[in-house]
Amino acid sequence: MKTTMIAAVVAAAGFASGAMAADTVSMKYTGKGSGSDVKATYFSNTMNVFAGQLKHMITSGTGWSSRLDGEHRTFCTDFSEYVTTSYKTYRVVDPQWTPNSAPMGVDKANAIRDIYTTAGITISQTGLNNDLATAFQLAVWDIVADYSASTGVAGLGLSGGHFKATKTNGSALSSGITGHYNTLINSIGHTARTAPVLGLTNNGSQDQLIYVPTPGSLSLAGLGGLLAARRQRRSK
Repeated sequence: MKTTMIAAVVAAAGFASGAMAADTVSMKYTGKGSGSDVKATYFSNTMNVFAGQLKHMITSGTGWSSRLDGEHRTFCTDFSEYVTTSYKTYRVVDPQWTPNSAPMGVDKANAIRDIYTTAGITISQTGLNNDLATAFQLAVWDIVADYSASTGVAGLGLSGGHFKATKTNGSALSSGITGHYNTLINSIGHTARTAPVLGLTNNGSQDQLIYVPTPGSLSLAGLGGLLAARRQRRSK
């Protein structure tokens, strides 16, 4: 019932306001959250990398986005760039406009919302299981690299396609990670997509996904207006 009400409020408010189209925040990376190191290949780029929650501090949010001020645990959409340890200005956007270098588009953003909806708000909280945090980040990268609405989840997987992942020594990932990954991926196309997730983009620093705190319907209405404004601005 609660998630249904959230979806209804956001959807209804989505037609209401174009006033938040220029929202920004100031954000910097402060450390790792839950997760683990893996060896990942993204197109032709292979490296050992941390896959999991990234802790960020947000300040100076403008408009509705002032509600984002504080510490958050985010996930990365941009494999080719690095986090910033000094404050940079990020635009607050619909996930479809991340990563900034090559926006994923609507279909991949919907898949992202599916896995966020499946994982729930705990995906952004402290104490998250390390295997789940790792699996979630791998799923995000895999969706950005390989998901297509025409092939669906058949085009995803950690051993083929443009995105692949193993342990840092090249051996297979643990069953804990792959089990969570499979649950997330198999949920694509089978959720109500109610997760309130936004993108944060900066030219030159790593783009992030953030699960938005939802303390009440007023904030949800603002979120709906923000997303609607972004869509209108990009469509012009």
